Amino acid sequence: MQKKLFSILEAIPNLRHKKVTYKKLADVEHKDAVIDVDDIPFTKRWPYRCEEEYRIIVESNSDDTFFEIDIPLDLIRKITLSQQMPEPIYKTIKGYLEGLKGNPDSRINRSTLYENKRWINTFKR
Repeated sequence: MQKKLFSILEAIPNLRHKKVTYKKLADVEHKDAVIDVDDIPFTKRWPYRCEEEYRIIVESNSDDTFFEIDIPLDLIRKITLSQQMPEPIYKTIKGYLEGLKGNPDSRINRSTLYENKRWINTFKR
């Protein structure tokens, strides 16, 4: 699946994509530390490493705020929606996405990063 997705991305002009690198402040503040200008959009601070982010960036002089990439739905294994999305909107979007994918077993979830009761209760002891 990854090769299929990358072949789609590679065919799009002015598009860059790669896995984000997570750096510790001490590493970037060191006098010999250098981050190439082209790598800045793919660099984040160490505390965010759990995100394991992969970025796709389109470079353009256009004022367009949207850029569409035609990705076959069978390449998408998991969708995680923001925990800040209100529950009714999440349910509507999840229903719509499940209808598109046509797979009731698909993994469409809402992040519980800030609401996970098991995690929060662990620290209440």
